[in-house]
Amino acid sequence: IIPYSRNRKFTGREHLIHSVERHCKRDGHNRIALHGLGGAGKTQIALEYVYRRASEADCDIFWVQGSGALKFREDFRAIGKHVRNPLASAEVEEEGFLLSIKRWFEGRDNRDWILVIDNADNEEDFAGNNSPIARFVPHGPRGTLIFTTRSRQVAFRQ
Repeated sequence: IIPYSRNRKFTGREHLIHSVERHCKRDGHNRIALHGLGGAGKTQIALEYVYRRASEADCDIFWVQGSGALKFREDFRAIGKHVRNPLASAEVEEEGFLLSIKRWFEGRDNRDWILVIDNADNEEDFAGNNSPIARFVPHGPRGTLIFTTRSRQVAFRQ
């Protein structure tokens, strides 16, 4: 699930793409934060990286907005439906459903995956493990999380 088309005019920044590649080892859990001012190209760098990885058949790619708890939850629910989470069709309270998606990411049986959390700028949404968004962010033995953020605090914490 990648909500944006590939930028065919993307140019330069190869050193940053290679840096992301180096940090995204495929044998464990990785967390990367692309931090900078608004308009600096964080989303474009993440987008180019995931499109390059999308060409590999062994990696699932998901993209959610981190710009607010409401949008994040909506995007996370869409992931649950996409991966055919059994609770997607059941009448389950929202938090239970979102936690089941988190557990799906954390499962050992999954293929390699990348989850981009774009525009993760609100520090309160990512402060501590029980904050509105952070409590649903996976912490499993596999997968890669890429955060794009203008917040130095979010970049440091994540």
